[in-house]
Amino acid sequence: MAKTIKIGYTKYCDQNILDIIAYNIKYYRKEQDITQETLAANANIEAKMLSSYENAKVNLSISSVTNIAAALKISLFDILTDRRPVEK
Repeated sequence: MAKTIKIGYTKYCDQNILDIIAYNIKYYRKEQDITQETLAANANIEAKMLSSYENAKVNLSISSVTNIAAALKISLFDILTDRRPVEK
């Protein structure tokens, strides 16, 4: 069963989707040889927040996901698709 984390006072989010998004942000950023600072500036977010997103430490808004995907020149499908290596 996926771990659920509390966000704010009443909203909950499946940790699994945060992990998928975090992995994909870091994966595509490194694939394109972009620093966190550059990606954050291009996505109009703080570099510290991007680091938190890449480490699945905080929830991110649809707006942030959209801005990051646009800055990486990838689709929302790409950022939401589970590409993590399968553990054996």
